[in-house]
Amino acid sequence: MEEYFAPGRYVRYERSTTFVQAERSGCALVQVNQTKVQIAQGTRLVNATTKNGITTVSEVPLRPAHQSTAQETKQAGAVMAQLAPVWGGGWAPGTLSKVGEKTVGGEACDLMSSSASTVGIAMDLCVWRGIKTFLTPLGPKEIVLFSETRASPGTQPTTVTDPIVLNTAEILHWTEQAREFHINESFADAIFTPPQPTK
Repeated sequence: MEEYFAPGRYVRYERSTTFVQAERSGCALVQVNQTKVQIAQGTRLVNATTKNGITTVSEVPLRPAHQSTAQETKQAGAVMAQLAPVWGGGWAPGTLSKVGEKTVGGEACDLMSSSASTVGIAMDLCVWRGIKTFLTPLGPKEIVLFSETRASPGTQPTTVTDPIVLNTAEILHWTEQAREFHINESFADAIFTPPQPTK
Protein backbone atom coordinates (compact mmCIF):
# COMPACT_ATOMS: atom_id res chain seq x y z
CA MET A 1 0.00 0.00 0.00
CA GLU A 2 1.16 3.55 -0.74
CA GLU A 3 -0.32 6.71 0.75
CA TYR A 4 0.36 10.30 -0.30
CA PHE A 5 -0.67 13.35 1.69
CA ALA A 6 -0.66 16.92 0.40
CA PRO A 7 -2.72 19.94 1.53
CA GLY A 8 -6.31 19.27 0.50
CA ARG A 9 -5.45 15.99 -1.24
CA TYR A 10 -5.02 12.35 -0.28
CA VAL A 11 -4.47 9.18 -2.30
CA ARG A 12 -4.04 5.51 -1.43
CA TYR A 13 -2.75 2.83 -3.80
CA GLU A 14 -3.20 -0.88 -3.05
CA ARG A 15 -1.57 -3.42 -5.36
CA SER A 16 -2.02 -7.17 -5.19
CA THR A 17 -1.44 -10.35 -7.17
CA THR A 18 -3.64 -13.38 -6.57
CA PHE A 19 -4.30 -16.68 -8.30
CA VAL A 20 -7.80 -17.98 -8.92
CA GLN A 21 -9.09 -21.16 -10.45
CA ALA A 22 -9.79 -20.90 -14.18
CA GLU A 23 -13.50 -21.08 -15.00
CA ARG A 24 -13.33 -23.96 -17.47
CA SER A 25 -10.50 -25.97 -15.96
CA GLY A 26 -10.46 -27.89 -12.73
CA CYS A 27 -6.75 -27.51 -12.04
CA ALA A 28 -5.52 -24.44 -13.98
CA LEU A 29 -4.87 -21.16 -12.18
CA VAL A 30 -5.20 -17.64 -13.55
CA GLN A 31 -3.05 -14.78 -12.26
CA VAL A 32 -5.00 -11.66 -11.29
CA ASN A 33 -3.07 -8.39 -10.99
CA GLN A 34 -5.11 -5.72 -9.28
CA THR A 35 -4.56 -2.07 -8.35
CA LYS A 36 -7.05 -0.11 -6.26
CA VAL A 37 -6.79 3.67 -6.09
CA GLN A 38 -8.70 5.95 -3.74
CA ILE A 39 -8.30 9.68 -4.41
CA ALA A 40 -9.84 12.40 -2.28
CA GLN A 41 -9.37 15.97 -3.41
CA GLY A 42 -11.54 19.05 -3.41
CA THR A 43 -15.17 17.97 -3.37
CA ARG A 44 -14.82 14.50 -4.85
CA LEU A 45 -13.83 10.99 -3.88
CA VAL A 46 -12.74 8.71 -6.72
CA ASN A 47 -12.38 4.94 -6.39
CA ALA A 48 -10.74 3.07 -9.28
CA THR A 49 -9.95 -0.61 -9.66
CA THR A 50 -7.76 -2.05 -12.42
CA LYS A 51 -7.91 -5.82 -12.70
CA ASN A 52 -5.77 -7.44 -15.42
CA GLY A 53 -5.89 -4.26 -17.50
CA ILE A 54 -9.62 -3.58 -17.12
CA THR A 55 -10.34 -0.38 -15.18
CA THR A 56 -13.58 0.68 -13.50
CA VAL A 57 -13.98 4.10 -11.92
CA SER A 58 -16.64 5.48 -9.58
CA GLU A 59 -16.94 8.93 -8.08
CA VAL A 60 -18.98 10.39 -5.23
CA PRO A 61 -19.21 14.01 -4.10
CA LEU A 62 -17.61 15.12 -0.86
CA ARG A 63 -18.57 18.06 1.27
CA PRO A 64 -15.84 20.71 1.25
CA ALA A 65 -13.32 20.15 4.03
CA HIS A 66 -14.08 22.32 7.05
CA GLN A 67 -11.26 24.61 8.15
CA SER A 68 -10.88 23.45 11.74
CA THR A 69 -10.08 25.64 14.67
CA ALA A 70 -7.30 24.51 17.01
CA GLN A 71 -9.91 23.14 19.46
CA GLU A 72 -11.74 21.25 16.71
CA THR A 73 -8.45 19.81 15.46
CA LYS A 74 -7.64 18.61 18.97
CA GLN A 75 -11.07 17.02 19.33
CA ALA A 76 -10.80 15.40 15.90
CA GLY A 77 -7.42 13.98 16.86
CA ALA A 78 -8.91 12.47 20.00
CA VAL A 79 -11.70 10.88 17.97
CA MET A 80 -9.33 9.56 15.32
CA ALA A 81 -7.14 8.01 18.01
CA GLN A 82 -10.10 5.74 18.72
CA LEU A 83 -10.68 4.69 15.13
CA ALA A 84 -8.94 2.04 13.10
CA PRO A 85 -7.48 3.91 10.11
CA VAL A 86 -8.04 1.06 7.68
CA TRP A 87 -11.66 0.30 8.56
CA GLY A 88 -12.67 3.82 9.59
CA GLY A 89 -14.71 2.90 12.63
CA GLY A 90 -16.05 0.25 14.97
CA TRP A 91 -13.91 1.06 18.01
CA ALA A 92 -15.57 1.45 21.36
CA PRO A 93 -14.79 4.83 22.97
CA GLY A 94 -11.91 4.71 25.38
CA THR A 95 -10.55 1.32 24.30
CA LEU A 96 -7.53 2.67 22.38
CA SER A 97 -4.77 4.07 24.56
CA LYS A 98 -1.09 4.94 24.38
CA VAL A 99 1.06 2.14 25.77
CA GLY A 100 4.52 3.31 24.76
CA GLU A 101 6.72 4.56 21.98
CA LYS A 102 8.36 2.79 19.06
CA THR A 103 10.66 3.57 16.14
CA VAL A 104 9.50 2.48 12.68
CA GLY A 105 11.57 3.27 9.62
CA GLY A 106 13.74 5.59 11.68
CA GLU A 107 10.73 7.66 12.79
CA ALA A 108 9.38 7.95 16.33
CA CYS A 109 5.76 7.00 16.81
CA ASP A 110 3.28 6.54 19.64
CA LEU A 111 2.28 2.92 20.21
CA MET A 112 -1.48 2.79 20.65
CA SER A 113 -3.22 -0.42 21.71
CA SER A 114 -6.74 -1.72 21.98
CA SER A 115 -7.66 -5.07 23.46
CA ALA A 116 -11.30 -4.94 22.40
CA SER A 117 -13.73 -3.20 20.08
CA THR A 118 -17.34 -3.24 19.07
CA VAL A 119 -16.54 -5.62 16.21
CA GLY A 120 -14.28 -8.03 18.13
CA ILE A 121 -10.99 -6.70 16.76
CA ALA A 122 -7.87 -5.88 18.75
CA MET A 123 -5.24 -3.63 17.20
CA ASP A 124 -1.85 -2.09 17.92
CA LEU A 125 -0.99 1.06 15.98
CA CYS A 126 2.18 3.11 15.70
CA VAL A 127 1.07 6.67 14.97
CA TRP A 128 3.74 9.03 13.65
CA ARG A 129 4.67 11.64 16.24
CA GLY A 130 5.52 14.31 13.66
CA ILE A 131 1.87 15.13 12.96
CA LYS A 132 -0.92 13.61 15.01
CA THR A 133 -3.47 13.99 12.22
CA PHE A 134 -3.36 15.24 8.65
CA LEU A 135 -6.41 17.09 7.33
CA THR A 136 -7.69 15.49 4.11
CA PRO A 137 -10.96 15.95 2.21
CA LEU A 138 -12.13 12.82 4.04
CA GLY A 139 -11.41 14.51 7.37
CA PRO A 140 -8.39 14.24 9.67
CA LYS A 141 -6.33 11.08 9.18
CA GLU A 142 -3.59 9.62 11.32
CA ILE A 143 -0.30 8.68 9.71
CA VAL A 144 0.16 5.07 10.83
CA LEU A 145 3.57 3.48 10.30
CA PHE A 146 2.74 0.05 11.73
CA SER A 147 -0.43 -1.85 12.59
CA GLU A 148 -1.17 -5.30 13.93
CA THR A 149 -4.75 -6.55 13.83
CA ARG A 150 -6.12 -9.69 15.43
CA ALA A 151 -9.31 -11.13 16.83
CA SER A 152 -9.86 -10.10 20.45
CA PRO A 153 -9.15 -12.87 22.99
CA GLY A 154 -12.09 -15.24 23.27
CA THR A 155 -13.84 -14.05 20.11
CA GLN A 156 -14.34 -15.74 16.78
CA PRO A 157 -12.86 -14.19 13.61
CA THR A 158 -15.09 -11.33 12.50
CA THR A 159 -16.23 -10.35 9.01
CA VAL A 160 -15.70 -6.63 8.40
CA THR A 161 -16.52 -4.51 5.35
CA ASP A 162 -14.33 -1.55 4.42
CA PRO A 163 -16.73 1.43 4.29
CA ILE A 164 -14.79 3.12 1.48
CA VAL A 165 -13.97 0.40 -1.04
CA LEU A 166 -16.63 -2.04 0.25
CA ASN A 167 -14.25 -4.97 0.47
CA THR A 168 -15.16 -7.67 2.96
CA ALA A 169 -12.54 -9.58 4.91
CA GLU A 170 -12.50 -12.04 7.78
CA ILE A 171 -10.30 -10.72 10.54
CA LEU A 172 -7.77 -13.29 11.71
CA HIS A 173 -4.33 -11.75 12.25
CA TRP A 174 -2.18 -9.55 10.07
CA THR A 175 0.42 -6.82 10.28
CA GLU A 176 1.31 -3.87 8.07
CA GLN A 177 4.49 -1.85 8.37
CA ALA A 178 5.84 1.13 6.47
CA ARG A 179 8.95 0.21 4.47
CA GLU A 180 9.61 3.79 3.37
CA PHE A 181 8.48 7.10 4.80
CA HIS A 182 9.37 10.44 3.20
CA ILE A 183 8.68 13.91 4.59
CA ASN A 184 8.39 17.02 2.39
CA GLU A 185 9.17 14.95 -0.68
CA SER A 186 8.04 16.33 -4.02
CA PHE A 187 6.01 14.11 -6.32
CA ALA A 188 4.17 14.59 -9.58
CA ASP A 189 0.55 15.77 -9.59
CA ALA A 190 -0.20 12.71 -11.73
CA ILE A 191 -0.30 10.69 -8.49
CA PHE A 192 -3.65 12.37 -7.81
CA THR A 193 -5.02 11.75 -11.32
CA PRO A 194 -7.46 8.82 -11.49
CA PRO A 195 -6.96 6.26 -14.25
CA GLN A 196 -9.33 6.34 -17.21
CA PRO A 197 -12.02 3.64 -17.24
CA THR A 198 -11.72 0.91 -19.83
CA LYS A 199 -14.34 1.28 -22.57
